[in-house]
Amino acid sequence: MLGFSQVKYIAFMRDTSRIGMTCHFKVIPIRLFQRKQDLIISVTLFSFNHQYQVLIFFLKNSSHIFAADGSRLEQLNIKLMIMVSGRIGKEFLGYYLQALADVVMPRSCIVCGRRLELKERSICIYCYSDIPFTRFELRSRNPMADRLNELIEKGRNEGGSCPEPYSFALALFHFSHNANYRKIPYNLKYKGNIMVGKYFGKLLGDRIRNCVYLDGVDAVIPVPLHWLRKISRGYNQAEVIAEEIASSIGAVLRTDILKRSRRTKTQTKLDVRGKLKNVSGAFSVRDGVRTDGVSHILLVDDVFTTGATVYSCFEALRRIFPSSVRISVSCLSFVG
Repeated sequence: MLGFSQVKYIAFMRDTSRIGMTCHFKVIPIRLFQRKQDLIISVTLFSFNHQYQVLIFFLKNSSHIFAADGSRLEQLNIKLMIMVSGRIGKEFLGYYLQALADVVMPRSCIVCGRRLELKERSICIYCYSDIPFTRFELRSRNPMADRLNELIEKGRNEGGSCPEPYSFALALFHFSHNANYRKIPYNLKYKGNIMVGKYFGKLLGDRIRNCVYLDGVDAVIPVPLHWLRKISRGYNQAEVIAEEIASSIGAVLRTDILKRSRRTKTQTKLDVRGKLKNVSGAFSVRDGVRTDGVSHILLVDDVFTTGATVYSCFEALRRIFPSSVRISVSCLSFVG
């Protein structure tokens, strides 16, 4: 077994022809074993109890990087394998694996394109500080909820249904076609950037968890995609957001209740009346779905514009849930 000794930092070398570091951190190797083809560094990661030990193997003749579990990370001109002994948590190891990944494939801010620092996720601190947060979670009434309730009231008057309690709604930030923050939902929806949805979905979930007007949510339901569109896209962006919200607030993610009965055309170029007509009757409830134990539903979508889509989902849910079951709405962004 190779010997270990304490070092405070660790870096990953891309060039093993010399003992020189080209990455973010300084390396203090205690014992070096130079063979004809390989370089092995034996180090111990610095921690409060000095219990993290790592062996790093740089193999010159290989073409991939491998993680501790043997999974391939990225193409490179060396092979890296990390073997861990002692107690080490996922977050601790993940920190250094992220440092390695940033060297191989640097991440950039989704808003401005600036290169992200190691601890930044999806957005740089400068753009984060300027996000136009709605702060709707602090208000008992807000423009988004008012817009939704206008549709509900109009539908109730036309259909003669029972009175509805005020449905609360909130979004994380304001959406504007002239602002770079529009790239957040755009990259999630059209560019396959699921990590953006997870990151901002968690931010939204944290606000919902601390919102007194959304207490008691026990079922989180994403607006469903038509099955053909989901196959084409590979995922449902609303479900990505809803999953993070459900995890943050300790509610159940329910994808078994709503379905999209027919495929609708894109809403981007339709006016309010056109959007309502486009999604009218587009959603329905699955047969044999269980509704017991549900007292407060949270509908989740990516962008709230006219409210036509979530209102159509609201109507479908009301066919099986009485007015005593609250239905609220949450989206990443709000246009208005």
